[in-house]
Formats: sequence, C-alpha cells, structure tokens
Amino acid sequence: MTTIEVIAIVYNQKQNLKSFFASLNSQNYKDFTIYLVDNNSRDCFYDYARNLIESLLLKIIYINLSKNTDMQNNALAKEGL
Repeated sequence: MTTIEVIAIVYNQKQNLKSFFASLNSQNYKDFTIYLVDNNSRDCFYDYARNLIESLLLKIIYINLSKNTDMQNNALAKEGL
C-alpha cells in the first residue's frame, strides 16, 4: 500500500487539535505520517500538541515556524515539505 503524508498547517488551533488527532487515530489505514506545521502560534499550541503527540501511536513530525507567513505555507505544501 501507499504511504500517505498529511500536512496540517496551523495557527492558534489548540482548541481543534484533540479532535483532529482523534479523527486521524480512528482511521483503519495507519500507514501515514502527519506533518504538523505550527505557524508561530501564540496559544501555547506547542506544549498542548507535545502532550497529545506523546499519548498517540501516530507518526507525527512537528515543525515550528518562526514567522507566520502564507508564502512559507505555500512553499511547504508545494515542495511536499
């Protein structure tokens, strides 16, 4: 089967992260990698995400950007990270 890569670019989305991970965790197909790109959030996103990531059996790569710019987002998506 094909490995799937999911790119999630977030900014101040702490309130949605738990349900996002729960949805991905409930999938029958488990051969995927999640790239969680934090667009310089200001809502303690990193600490919350780190705690959730440690509790899941998903392959999650956390990327923290130092600036919030759409150009970085588009370049990441275009290049497939």
